[in-house]
Amino acid sequence: MRPRGGVRPGPYATGDLGPTRTPRHVPSVGSVPERAVPSWLIDVTLSAAVALTGVAGLALHLYTEPADDADGLAYLLAILAALPYLALHRAPLGVLVTAATVLVVQQSRGYSSGLTGLALFAAAFGVAAWRDRRQVVLAAAAAAAVLAAISHLSPAFLAPGEVWVNAVLFGTALTMGAWARSRRLHADALAERASLAVRERDQAARRAVAEERVRIAEELHDIVAHSMGMIALQAGVGAHVIDSQPG
Repeated sequence: MRPRGGVRPGPYATGDLGPTRTPRHVPSVGSVPERAVPSWLIDVTLSAAVALTGVAGLALHLYTEPADDADGLAYLLAILAALPYLALHRAPLGVLVTAATVLVVQQSRGYSSGLTGLALFAAAFGVAAWRDRRQVVLAAAAAAAVLAAISHLSPAFLAPGEVWVNAVLFGTALTMGAWARSRRLHADALAERASLAVRERDQAARRAVAEERVRIAEELHDIVAHSMGMIALQAGVGAHVIDSQPG
């Protein structure tokens, strides 16, 4: 029913004592809609790329150098170098150490490694991005050991000058991973702060509604008590004068 004033009462009117209405979705401060690629898909894609390039590299080498017959161990190592990357997001340090060990074996026997060497930078990035500082230090030590071992076992593959280039690349991967971790932690802190602000605002709204209910209840109590008092007073006066003034 429309009131006389022509204004339809809204759900937040003072007289509405129903439950408070809060927005179903309150965006967090600085939030951006995220459509992240599943981590397992990244791991599977990287693992498949390492395996395919490793096997393709061996096949190409066999085609260009027929005299060099790649044995079954070469293909087995190409597959073994790729399998650890299926767990990149779950255990990046273990992936780095395992894949680096396979790479050292490949280079010591003169096998083509495909993307195995490049993928180690992704593993280093993952350690710095998803693990604590202790594991980052271990990853840096593992990278240094791999570079030293390959340079010693296969100097034709990794010349002394290239060792420093790869060391810089490993350092860059670790630095970028640490930067990504810092940004993620900062975003999580902002999201938590925004969520806390929303909860506090909701609690404040509920307290305001509860206080309004108490105030109205007290006013109603005072009005009823006053009315009952007046009725009792008038009834007492009426009983006193009913005999002398019956009309």
